[in-house]
Amino acid sequence: MIILVGLTWCVFWMDNESLSSRVNITFIGILSVVAYYFVILDNVPEVSYLTLVDAFIISTFLILAAGVILGVIMETLGHSGRTELGARVDRICRWAFPTAYLFTTAALGIVFFNLY
Repeated sequence: MIILVGLTWCVFWMDNESLSSRVNITFIGILSVVAYYFVILDNVPEVSYLTLVDAFIISTFLILAAGVILGVIMETLGHSGRTELGARVDRICRWAFPTAYLFTTAALGIVFFNLY
């Protein structure tokens, strides 16, 4: 799952004018996560509470959804002639998304394993 998400971050190194390619790559990542979740659901017992796997999948989905939203923002910046700002946002996202994902995953581990 982490590899799938990491592969979707290649959009931050893509050309700012290629919104359709950016969104397609991110949507493929989202669909892969959803498919992976359905495979997991078939192999674990059904419980009424949120599990670590559920929380991990939800956080992964939210990170990927943020990538789609960011792609739309980048397109808006490109159309308004603010390509320099878009390039700066891309540079920030190259490290911000992996860092956020790492901290979110670590926080889930701490909460679910009661390590605090």
